[in-house]
Amino acid sequence: MQLFITIVERVNRALGYFATWAVFVIVALQFVIVVTRYVFGFNVIWLQDLVTYGHAMVFMLGAAVTLACDKHVRIDIFYTRMSPLWQARIDFYSTLFLLYPFCLFMLWFSFPYVIDSWSNLEGSFQTMGLQYVYILKSLLLIFPLSLLLQGGLIALRAYSALSADGAHRADGLPVR
Repeated sequence: MQLFITIVERVNRALGYFATWAVFVIVALQFVIVVTRYVFGFNVIWLQDLVTYGHAMVFMLGAAVTLACDKHVRIDIFYTRMSPLWQARIDFYSTLFLLYPFCLFMLWFSFPYVIDSWSNLEGSFQTMGLQYVYILKSLLLIFPLSLLLQGGLIALRAYSALSADGAHRADGLPVR
């Protein structure tokens, strides 16, 4: 089990590092686009496509590592004031009833879309655009899979915290 946890954490961390470096590439590409358009007077469509691909990679590959680092959007006004037991409950049930259904829904509806794109080797509709739209659409599967795996680790940690606190009732009060 520890090997599985280590592998998931390393894969998600690698995806996060890749997404981080993609930000720098996006900035450099956008600079080149601005210079070529406004200084030299021509437009490079495939560079614009690369910026779009980069934005997709940043958000879809960085989501799992953001979740792992606990930097995702959440209403921390209440969460931070709660006891570790209640935080574990919220983490466990929100993963089970919010994150998992969203990811499974996305996998279910994205899978045929991605398979169709790969079977046609879908490319850009623009003449000089990148012809790798099928690779971009693969992110629609990588995103929920990485979130499912990271969510599983969060749920396991929360469950173990709840199990370790087995001497307490469901309302958090100690059993006498």
